[in-house]
Amino acid sequence: MYVIQNAKRLLNIEPNVFDKRFFILVQGNDNKTYQVKFNGPNQKSNINEFISNCIGLYINAPVLKGTFIKFTNNQIKRIKNKVESFNGKIFQPDMSNIKNNILFGVEWKNSIISLQTNRELEIMLEEVSNKKSFYSLYAYDQYLKNFDRHIGNHLIVKEKNRKPSCYYTIDGDRIFGNLTWTKVIDYIDDYSCLFGEVWHKYLYELIDEEKYIIILDYSFKLNNISTEKIKNLINILSHIYTTTDKKEYAAIKKYLEKRKKNFYKICLENATCFPNINQQRIL
Repeated sequence: MYVIQNAKRLLNIEPNVFDKRFFILVQGNDNKTYQVKFNGPNQKSNINEFISNCIGLYINAPVLKGTFIKFTNNQIKRIKNKVESFNGKIFQPDMSNIKNNILFGVEWKNSIISLQTNRELEIMLEEVSNKKSFYSLYAYDQYLKNFDRHIGNHLIVKEKNRKPSCYYTIDGDRIFGNLTWTKVIDYIDDYSCLFGEVWHKYLYELIDEEKYIIILDYSFKLNNISTEKIKNLINILSHIYTTTDKKEYAAIKKYLEKRKKNFYKICLENATCFPNINQQRIL
């Protein structure tokens, strides 16, 4: 499902001077361009990106193609030297819990439509070829407790004739409620709505009974992720990354396994999260 490939060439480093994060664009040995994110001093956010991508694949959500990129020591040094030059505002990446300089990345898309408003998202969704898959994000975000679903975390790619083509759900670094796993255990049994989050509130208001049936289809897929697949995900984590506390991986495994049980039933009960549907019509 995932491969490890060498970083053939560093293409660009893009800083976020507002919160000291950055990402790099790198060419893999398959000659494709990938984005690798460095969010803060530790790399747990990079592991979150892998977890969210893998879960997305398991339920056929519209996630980008992912791969593991292996950097040389010299490339990591060049990255560190580069971010030091951004007026001291960028966190230096801590590679202490990264084995062999291997980080997760997703395929970079150049021909994208930048969304600025909620209305633009609605308009573009009417044009894409995979609109139905957009509704996966409701069950997906609830399962992973992803609060970070702002307008910039929707990606729409356009074809050569500049027509919208595909929709992608992106940016999973803040699953489990934040970047650092401190709330993994807290959220295992928390199935409350994300309605209080400003972006989710807007998204929830888009849903009618017909669309909610699609959300339930994806919740059923989450419900039926096999224990073997969860085990495989954790095995990949332990193979690629290292951590000072193995209990953290055990907590993630417990979270993923326990939350998927009866997930369909819970999502059905959570129909009240959506203000524009009549729950009796669903039942």
